[in-house]
Amino acid sequence: FEECKELKSILIPSSVRIIYDSVFQNCSNLENVSFQEQSSLTNIRSSAFEECKELKSILIPSSVQYIYDRAFYYCSNLENVSFQEQSSLTTIGDSAFEECK
Repeated sequence: FEECKELKSILIPSSVRIIYDSVFQNCSNLENVSFQEQSSLTNIRSSAFEECKELKSILIPSSVQYIYDRAFYYCSNLENVSFQEQSSLTTIGDSAFEECK
């Protein structure tokens, strides 16, 4: 989906365990990312959502353990990052949220 201009919203299925490097990078019109209940997502890899400039808010599932370097780098309109209760998060990489206003 890298550089997909038409994508505005995505629902990540509960079966997805890893969002790999640059998968949604520069999806410039992506506004909404949500996750199915009982998510098994454990990793949001490097640059996964880098330069998704219309993304305003995201709720990170409690199953996520690692947010890698630059995962949300330059998401310039990102205003709200929330973590579900009982979060398993142990690591947030360098510049993961850099240039997010």
